[in-house]
Amino acid sequence: MVVVFNSSLTGSDFFMPETLVGNYLLPAIKSEAEIPENAAAYASLMKTIASMENPPVATAPAPLPEMAKTVSGKVFRLEKGETVGLEFRTGTGDALGVGNSNEATLRWLTDGIQYDVAVGLGSVYRFNDCPDFFMKGLVSKVGFRGEWKDEKTFVVEIRPLEADDSYTLSLTFENGTVKKTFVSGLTGR
Repeated sequence: MVVVFNSSLTGSDFFMPETLVGNYLLPAIKSEAEIPENAAAYASLMKTIASMENPPVATAPAPLPEMAKTVSGKVFRLEKGETVGLEFRTGTGDALGVGNSNEATLRWLTDGIQYDVAVGLGSVYRFNDCPDFFMKGLVSKVGFRGEWKDEKTFVVEIRPLEADDSYTLSLTFENGTVKKTFVSGLTGR
């Protein structure tokens, strides 16, 4: 039997699927007979698994706007003690000079937790271990990728592997300040 829960549970609700399976689904199983084979479904599953073994093909990121050079390496203070900074890097890891960059570092202090994470530019996420992302004491694997939406706004897509939710962090730079918007893909808030 395969049981799949698709949700974004936090706190004590995180363990709800295990409780539901243990208290309701497993006791409800009565048949001792095996489910008959389904060769077509198995072949489809194997094809899907094989396709996932190949990482997505990276696309070249768009040229960086002038604002990237202006804000790279700086830290900006936000409300409630938050700070945010970006550093754009070349493919070799050297500090940004001229041309395109395929990775950035996001330095983000939020809720008292400092995240210094790699952000893929272009089409591929960079995955990072993020302590306390969902729960205190839990280290989550989280993917980050970003792009310049326009000359002033850098948008970061955030995808934790432990949940089906995604988040969007938008940073709009203007007149030496930054405006932050953080939105959940599930709730829109």
